[in-house]
Amino acid sequence: MRTNKFKMLPFKLPKPRSGFASCAKKEEGRIFFCGGNSGSVLRKFDCLDLKKGKWLRFPDLIYKRDELAVTLGPDGMVYAIGGYGGQSANPSSNGEVRD
Repeated sequence: MRTNKFKMLPFKLPKPRSGFASCAKKEEGRIFFCGGNSGSVLRKFDCLDLKKGKWLRFPDLIYKRDELAVTLGPDGMVYAIGGYGGQSANPSSNGEVRD
């Protein structure tokens, strides 16, 4: 951290949402944002490409997920696990992976 201060980014989420999870591929300069909630539970999978300075849209997750966990695996793939799917108040135990 250079200055230990926050500053505003020059770009915003494509659509406001909360409860999403994210991970980054440092070597690609990309941050992935998965799921979340914008009044209803989402399947969205968006990518902020820091090298190009723009948002990229990827195919949706298989399941709607809010308050999920996302990680970049040692194989370089994005894993989305758990969360709430909107159908019930029960959390999900399944997961999915995207390369």
